[in-house]
Amino acid sequence: MKRHLLRTAFIAALLCGSATAISTVPYAYAAKEPHVSRAVGEPLNEAIKAAQKSNWAAAHAALQKAESVPKISAFDQLKINQIKAFIAVQQKDFATATTAYEAVIASPAFGTLDPAQQQQSLHNALLLSTNAHHWPQVIDAAERLQKMGPLDSTALTNLAVAYYNQKDMTKAKATAEQAITAVEAAKQPPPEAALQIIMSADASSNDEAGALKTLEQLTLYYGTSDDWGQLIDNALGTSGITELDALYLYRLRYLTHAVTAPDDYTISARIADKRGYPAEALQYLQQGLNTNKISDSGKVAQLLAKATHEKSEDERSLPQITLAAQKASDGKQELALAEDYWGYKRYADAVTAGKAALAKGVKDPSEAHFIVGIALAAQGQYAQADQELAQVDGAPARARAAALWKLWIKSKEQSAAAAPAASAQPAQH
Repeated sequence: MKRHLLRTAFIAALLCGSATAISTVPYAYAAKEPHVSRAVGEPLNEAIKAAQKSNWAAAHAALQKAESVPKISAFDQLKINQIKAFIAVQQKDFATATTAYEAVIASPAFGTLDPAQQQQSLHNALLLSTNAHHWPQVIDAAERLQKMGPLDSTALTNLAVAYYNQKDMTKAKATAEQAITAVEAAKQPPPEAALQIIMSADASSNDEAGALKTLEQLTLYYGTSDDWGQLIDNALGTSGITELDALYLYRLRYLTHAVTAPDDYTISARIADKRGYPAEALQYLQQGLNTNKISDSGKVAQLLAKATHEKSEDERSLPQITLAAQKASDGKQELALAEDYWGYKRYADAVTAGKAALAKGVKDPSEAHFIVGIALAAQGQYAQADQELAQVDGAPARARAAALWKLWIKSKEQSAAAAPAASAQPAQH
């Protein structure tokens, strides 16, 4: 299992900092703390005032004046870099801000700052260095922050990313696990990058079961088309899988818009067509055409024409087929009808026919529970759907397909539960 690592982002707090006037007398923090020289302090104060008015040209001119002072002290240079970083962040010039913050925390005068300033500078350097992919600097800033107190999940995740990119998989995985633990108490989703790292670490150590479990967590919380594609591909490789089991997985692939290989569009269409579900066969082919994964030519064109013709015939026959199924003494025809309704997206009718099949009795009750469950899920009736799928049993491939559908249901329930809370939060930029 492979996944592109890693997506990281800035924290809005970076843009919330402020700069105050530079004092040219010693700070109260320590008697021996140095102070900014008047030659440097005066232009720095000019730079701050200009920045507060968004007069960037004047701010940069004042900064250059401060930097041109000869034989400045290490503390003077540190304060210059602090103000330079502040101005750069306000202008969203993160490259300059990164260089400046990295210089601040590397300064021999850094230890003379009060602890709060040290912590804030290390925190900002950590975020900026992460964005710039300066992994050694991220590790340095994070490890120094850890000595001052516990890291939050964002800092831990960024540290895990840095370890990962420095190819220290042991520390990367351990730190990613700490990041996840840090958010568990708050009942927040685990950081995506932390999960990616754990999955990658498990895969690199040939822990397929561990990697698969983490992939399921990624899919549950973040559900990208790539995540679903990997899970479904893995399930399609289950030993003893039947065409019907595969069809349940292809139905999930269709709904999730999972990453799909070109052949899978035609394979799923052929299975649906073979089982007598031409409308469903057309769905898969059309999705493949819409995504430009397949083209309307050759064998695809032949399959498309066949499915189109058969759908037309099937639609005309559905009323008679429905009556015949209702009159039948067993549930075999009702079950076939329920499966056929799926391709027409007549999910309520699929539920009715599936339940009728169960009531009359069928050779494979598991199939009936499966089609009823996914038809309920497609209508957003997640609790009832989960109950139906819980009654699916049989071979490992069938159980695996049902488990993935249950995972999809759980992801939908989580999204629905989180939606009101998310809408109440201010947008983050």
